[in-house]
Amino acid sequence: MINTTGGNLSLWADLGGTAPVTKISGNSLILTTNNDWSGGLTIAAGTVQVGTNGFTSQSGTFGTGNVTNNGVLNLQVGVPLTYNGNISGTGSLYNASSNTLTLNGINTYSGGTTLTLGGNTVPGANNALGSGPLTMVTSMAMLQLCC
Repeated sequence: MINTTGGNLSLWADLGGTAPVTKISGNSLILTTNNDWSGGLTIAAGTVQVGTNGFTSQSGTFGTGNVTNNGVLNLQVGVPLTYNGNISGTGSLYNASSNTLTLNGINTYSGGTTLTLGGNTVPGANNALGSGPLTMVTSMAMLQLCC
């Protein structure tokens, strides 16, 4: 369990293993490396940010398990990212990446999806963008319908 009550927390080390990761409280947990834990991610509150700046080659991942998102999942990676797991919960997804994000899971999150910057978002499955509203912030935001 990761508590960010005291402020934002940036992790510059890889998270591995099979245990689930749960982020509680407000503020942000920032994942800056390619993490490969398989136990899943729960965002109970606040934000989990993946990557540090969507315009750089900075990568970052949030493991291979499913995500329960009751906060904000903020993607800011500058390299292509494919996520094959499922995202559920009442939270939202914010894609501020400058590269391609492919979502292959059957996602049921209801907080909406926001696309910004020049990244290409590819819903690789039906319901990949959840059930909430889709917001495209700038004219550079792209949604590629492929299925």
